[in-house]
Amino acid sequence: MMFALLPTRRAALLDADQEVRLAAAPRAAALRAVMAIEQKTFTRASDVLSLGERVTQVDVVNVLGRWQTVEDWDTVGALVEMDKLFDASGTPLEKLEPWSEMVDGRRLMSLSEEEKLLVSPARSPNRRAWCKRNGQAQRWWHNENVPLLRFTSAKLAASVGMTVTEMNARKVNPLALEVVFDALAQSQSGIVLKEKCNARRALYETRSGAFDSTAFAKDLARARKTVVLSYAVFPGVFQLVALVIFFRVDGYHLMLEYFERFSMAYRTPGM
Repeated sequence: MMFALLPTRRAALLDADQEVRLAAAPRAAALRAVMAIEQKTFTRASDVLSLGERVTQVDVVNVLGRWQTVEDWDTVGALVEMDKLFDASGTPLEKLEPWSEMVDGRRLMSLSEEEKLLVSPARSPNRRAWCKRNGQAQRWWHNENVPLLRFTSAKLAASVGMTVTEMNARKVNPLALEVVFDALAQSQSGIVLKEKCNARRALYETRSGAFDSTAFAKDLARARKTVVLSYAVFPGVFQLVALVIFFRVDGYHLMLEYFERFSMAYRTPGM
């Protein structure tokens, strides 16, 4: 009788072991999903060959999860005071003085990066007035103001294996801000129509609220194509790109190695 029970007990043990494996499977799958998400990266549209610094999908979502429409970041921060200079249509209430490109008598090219930011035409009231009148969203204010907002989209966070709390604990990556606006503008331009910006932002979420990396990557690819076409207008750009690749792959030493092999192949004995 005892021996008859052994197969049953063994089966019970196997069932219990199987239950443990099944319970662990979702956790393992989730871990693999998060690892795959972290491995998906993006570069600037101007980085045509994708050789430069990259941002992760989590970095991109950390930008997108802080706003839904342009108005969310286009009415906060320093813009609260600046917009008091204009009426609702963007017409200045008083004459705006030209934005100086000099600091202490020094021209823009000789300034430090911090000083250049202070006198950047992109943050001038003049540029702001023009953009308001023409319904344009600016890269400058997107990059300045989005980090001021809280991350609020639980579904976006969950789609990259994070929580809202975890996303708010992360700093917004400055490069991710640039990459996101490249996709929104489908170029490296500093401005884009607000209606287009809002429409493209909406495409970066699926119906379930998850991040649509495919739609985002497509707009980034369009931006890169725009950059390539603009480069093609200027003679010598592709030669410059080829030169960059040459140095990246250590072309000099590869050429030396090639010529050495070539000479050895055709060298006659005794010479």
